[in-house]
Amino acid sequence: MKTENTNDNKKSVGTNKGKFNWNGTIKAVLRQAPDNEISIKRLRKKVIAHFYAVAAEQYKSEEEILVTFNKKVNNNPKFKVRKDKVKLVK
Repeated sequence: MKTENTNDNKKSVGTNKGKFNWNGTIKAVLRQAPDNEISIKRLRKKVIAHFYAVAAEQYKSEEEILVTFNKKVNNNPKFKVRKDKVKLVK
């Protein structure tokens, strides 16, 4: 049984099934950024690095991971995407 891994403000977790919490990780990274805003390139880099660290047994192809990341960012109304920036909407 895996336990919840919490590091300061990072709330992303590996659950018993090994699922990765995409939205929680994205929110945690945006909360750490000044004005809750960061470039999409930096956000992608941080979130995917955390994905590899947490969900090691769930490796997918790089293309599948990028598709999943883009879906999570673009389809969540709490994230506002403008050109190359992503902002957390409260």
